[in-house]
Amino acid sequence: MILPENVFFLDEPADYPTEDQADEYGTVLYFSPLHGWMTESYLAASDMQFDFRCTHWTFTPTKPS
Repeated sequence: MILPENVFFLDEPADYPTEDQADEYGTVLYFSPLHGWMTESYLAASDMQFDFRCTHWTFTPTKPS
């Protein structure tokens, strides 16, 4: 599967988002095949992967002005 350049796998800790990749609130978007897209803290990557079966993450969109 070819992913868009701004969607990343959530396979192992090296793939987890960092604080620099989170928005001003510390959140990113996680994708779960069961639940769809969800926002959560970048610190919750492990929980999102194992508890919600998330497989990918991406940046949150910018706020509209």
